[in-house]
Amino acid sequence: MNTVKRYHRWAGSALALFFIVIATTGIAMQVDLFLNPPPPPPPVTADNTPPPVTKPQGIQWHYVLQDIHAGYYFGGAGKIINVVCGLGLLVLSFTGLMVYWELLKRRIKTGRWHFFWR
Repeated sequence: MNTVKRYHRWAGSALALFFIVIATTGIAMQVDLFLNPPPPPPPVTADNTPPPVTKPQGIQWHYVLQDIHAGYYFGGAGKIINVVCGLGLLVLSFTGLMVYWELLKRRIKTGRWHFFWR
């Protein structure tokens, strides 16, 4: 059991900075979309030709945040970091459940059974 705790702490410590960046940029993108909703799509013309596309001027912070969040900003290394973070999240979830289960079994044996700690 101590080995699982050690791996859980090590993985959490190693991935914490990446999780913080991913969570922060994800939250910032959602706040940006809430405060500045995208314009509605242009109407379709009678002859089914697409309307001209105009690019917004200036820095679009939403796209900068999206590039950082998805790892595009860092190129190939960003994609690898995203895969490692995804796998790390799975490992942390699994090992966290294992640690919780062992603690719960100990509490049941001592007669202090509660699903959530008091």
